[in-house]
Amino acid sequence: MGAPTGFHPLQAAVWAVWTHLPRGPLEESASAPGAGVQDRPGAQEDQDLVSKLLQLHFTDSKTKVGGDALRLMAELLTIFVVEAAIRSVRQAQAEDLALVDVDQLEKVLPQLLLDF
Repeated sequence: MGAPTGFHPLQAAVWAVWTHLPRGPLEESASAPGAGVQDRPGAQEDQDLVSKLLQLHFTDSKTKVGGDALRLMAELLTIFVVEAAIRSVRQAQAEDLALVDVDQLEKVLPQLLLDF
């Protein structure tokens, strides 16, 4: 399931992460020792996306990113996007709006960036 057409790029990023979030209670295997980010559904796709995004901004084409750093970056971006979505929903609720729009995301983004 892709993002609906006409989305702002920031909304598309939030949509992409949101659709890969686990639903319901976590499975026991996810809380077992040694289970990590890569066990989450869509984790490999997240890492591939992060790798491509990082490669776009490297000045040297030979620059490589280690597997652990890639998993960490993918998880950090997932947490960041989920937190942005949660704060945007709270902002929309404070404004008595039924739908979250880019405007709410833009209002919470400065503080979110400071918190991260």
